Amino acid sequence: MEATSDIPTQTPAAAISASGPEGLGGWLLLPIFYLISTIVLTSYDYSVFLSDWEYIIALATGQVDPGWLLWSTLLSTVMAVELVAFAIYLLVVLFQKKRQLPRLMVWFYSAQLIVMGIEFQISVQYSVFTQTPGDLGEAGKGLIHAILMVAIWIPYFLRSKRVKATFVN
Repeated sequence: MEATSDIPTQTPAAAISASGPEGLGGWLLLPIFYLISTIVLTSYDYSVFLSDWEYIIALATGQVDPGWLLWSTLLSTVMAVELVAFAIYLLVVLFQKKRQLPRLMVWFYSAQLIVMGIEFQISVQYSVFTQTPGDLGEAGKGLIHAILMVAIWIPYFLRSKRVKATFVN
């Protein structure tokens, strides 16, 4: 007589999914919409900025004073392009349900916080020269928004049962 077990063996992914929700749904839809809106809105903002060729040429050739504006504009543009590229990459990884997505999302939200901190610092440094108090307020709102995103979404991606059950490839 053979000893067999009636208990089916489960893979780790199946064991996790049996204990909670899985798939691209629930609260996980909000980060998906956020990534898409980051791509669309940041691309739109910089397309509007880049459409002013006369200003960009004047800035690049030193016709616009002060000279520090070139470096802060260049830094801001490079950071925005990198965030958009990272968001596009994250969407690809997300829809492929890759296991590394939670870690990458932690990096993404952390990078956004760093970028917004740099943008805020640039606004504070140079508000005397170019910006109105409203511009400084907008930079402050962006920084507060980034802090809230980090506080909410990093713990979600590290602890959520849905995230653990969904990103297993």
